[in-house]
Amino acid sequence: MTSENWWLPFRLLAVLCGLAAFWECGKETWKLLRSKEPTKTQLDRLEAEALKE
Repeated sequence: MTSENWWLPFRLLAVLCGLAAFWECGKETWKLLRSKEPTKTQLDRLEAEALKE
């Protein structure tokens, strides 16, 4: 039993990272859906931001 307990921190970290990524994706999707800006302009802006990183 104790030999498997070391997996717990890694599983928790993976779950937290997954939730954080899901949350960020949801926020961006919400912004895109609620924006008055045309979709093409939004996608161009997001691609430009991704290239800067």
